[in-house]
Amino acid sequence: MRRVAEALAATPGAVGILFYGSNPRTGATEGVLDFYVLTAGSPERGIWPTVSYREFDAAGETLRAKIATMRLSTFVKLRTRGRSTRRSGRASSSPVALVWSRDEATTARIAEAIAAAARSAARFAAALGLETGIPRDYWRALFRQTYAAEFRVEKGGREDQIIGSTPTAVTGCSRSPGRPTGSP
Repeated sequence: MRRVAEALAATPGAVGILFYGSNPRTGATEGVLDFYVLTAGSPERGIWPTVSYREFDAAGETLRAKIATMRLSTFVKLRTRGRSTRRSGRASSSPVALVWSRDEATTARIAEAIAAAARSAARFAAALGLETGIPRDYWRALFRQTYAAEFRVEKGGREDQIIGSTPTAVTGCSRSPGRPTGSP
């Protein structure tokens, strides 16, 4: 990932690179790798992120990447001010790695946004889940809702694959009145 991160860091205005989705969870490099390129500037208006596709050579292996580019300010705003949506709920609870950052202040800003997004995802999981159940039930409800809101189609049962591969990541969610808690 280092070569990909270095190449993406050369994007004009880049301040941070996130590697997220199923590949960090599984460690696989086949398929399409998901990256956010976070850039400097004011929040976007209209449709974002800008999505592109690139291929990278890594010691003879072709790595394919989907690159979602958005301003860091948009990323932070979406994830820290209660603006997360059903669609971003699953993304907010996906494994994520900050693979490059411009500086320590940017690293701290991105880390806080990711932590806030995880808390928001836990609230969505509690709100969408059954009245009573085990943590997996809440996360399953969240993932089903987010997949239903995606532009792309996922096979049914995808939520069980995610939950099954990260058992420690789906504990601690409850539906206490007004105080859902949890850690995706």
